[in-house]
Amino acid sequence: MRIRTTIFAAGTTIAALLLTGCSTTEKPQTAGNAVDADGLPILTEEQKAEGIVCVREPVTGTRISRKSCTTREQRERNKRLAEDDIDKVTRQKPGPVAT
Repeated sequence: MRIRTTIFAAGTTIAALLLTGCSTTEKPQTAGNAVDADGLPILTEEQKAEGIVCVREPVTGTRISRKSCTTREQRERNKRLAEDDIDKVTRQKPGPVAT
């Protein structure tokens, strides 16, 4: 009987710890900059001068978006790669058609 009481108390304690460990805080925690109402970092003047931009991007297959902060160079590179991919697809010759 005493073992059951001890096991029950231990189980209750573990359940309480697990439930409190999953609770969230009202403000998102960030390592560096403060965040705005959307949870995006508030950039410093130096970061703005470097061309850093933060946006929320939709994620395919979910309603949850993700934060993305990029530099001007990264955005230009991504645009160039996307344009190259479009060019490759549009220049491809159609393959043999099975009949």
